[in-house]
Amino acid sequence: MPSIEYNGSTVHLRPQKRPAFEEITALVFDEPDDDRPTELLYARHVENLRGAGRDFEDPVIQAGLWALHDLGVHDIRDAADGSGVEIADRVETATSRGEPSCFGFASLRDGRAFTAAIVNIRNRSILMNGEPRPIRRNSRQAVESVMNLIAENRLVDEDLLITTIRVVVTLMEQPKSPEMDGHIESALEIAMDLGVRELTIDPEGSIELGRLDVGNALASAVLQGLEPEDVMAIRKRLEGLNEQAGAPGG
Repeated sequence: MPSIEYNGSTVHLRPQKRPAFEEITALVFDEPDDDRPTELLYARHVENLRGAGRDFEDPVIQAGLWALHDLGVHDIRDAADGSGVEIADRVETATSRGEPSCFGFASLRDGRAFTAAIVNIRNRSILMNGEPRPIRRNSRQAVESVMNLIAENRLVDEDLLITTIRVVVTLMEQPKSPEMDGHIESALEIAMDLGVRELTIDPEGSIELGRLDVGNALASAVLQGLEPEDVMAIRKRLEGLNEQAGAPGG
């Protein structure tokens, strides 16, 4: 049975149902999109729940500890400065890297895929004309505004990905302003949700997409609450597109 050390005590991890993972994921998702390590956010929310009177057998605390386990955390302790908890021992894992392999049917069904999805969206960057550009989550209002723009510009039977890229290019051609920068950031966030990882636009307006990032698209689908079968269908489609383009893998 998997376990994790918590302030010198061994806590055994027991199987949990998807709603428990959804609840702890929602707490972490609502955190500001900054550079704090994802595992530290999970650890602090587990500690907050314990402070509210829940014990280690509580399903949501167990889900949080499973997330920490999958992130490679072996040991959690009270911080020496009294500021909460700290990670005492951690190793890299597929989940801590948000790899596509973490989005298998079983992990989608039981909820453990949520952890890799959170890692993915908190550590995104897009390669724009050869230069990495970090992408932070934008407000729901900002993203919805650009989604409406995409819907208005979508041609009959046009793939949503193609429409989104066209809108990105159109926005980048507009005069620069703080408002326009926000629209571009939201459009790029949406593009990454659809699997875009690399975008090259030459001065003449020619557009070239690199291979699609399966992990980006699956993370977005998971956090939108899609059913496992629907997430797997997205995976199959993107892997097929990459294969057609001669760019296998995620």
